[in-house]
Amino acid sequence: MVIACALAETPGAQVYLVERNAKKAAFLREALRITGSPGTVHLADIGDNVERITGPVDCVTARALAPLHQLLGFAEPLVGNGAKALFLKGQDVEAELTEATKYWNIDPQLHASRTGGQGWIVELDRIERRNPSATAMAPRA
Repeated sequence: MVIACALAETPGAQVYLVERNAKKAAFLREALRITGSPGTVHLADIGDNVERITGPVDCVTARALAPLHQLLGFAEPLVGNGAKALFLKGQDVEAELTEATKYWNIDPQLHASRTGGQGWIVELDRIERRNPSATAMAPRA
């Protein structure tokens, strides 16, 4: 939602928000309407929608959705097509990175949160499965 607001005056900008909770999705729709931000809310589970996304995607982001190793499964097809991944993580980011590298080859850049606390932004330009034939090892949801 914040990205959609930041892009409110950018011609052609479009942000897609995926929310599986109907009340939260309704709130996001109303926030987009009130702010005039360029966005579309999809009432769905992200795992059901990644393969349906066509066309270029600049960035995929998530906050409080899933552990990093699962987020990478959602983001892999989009990052493979040129998107950047930016995931907001908390103070346990190192443990999540350690777990994620069991399943994924990644070269993360970490950025300290500017909003305070112990938060981090994990930036990724490349996500590759360690063992492509073991897709069950890194579940999507």
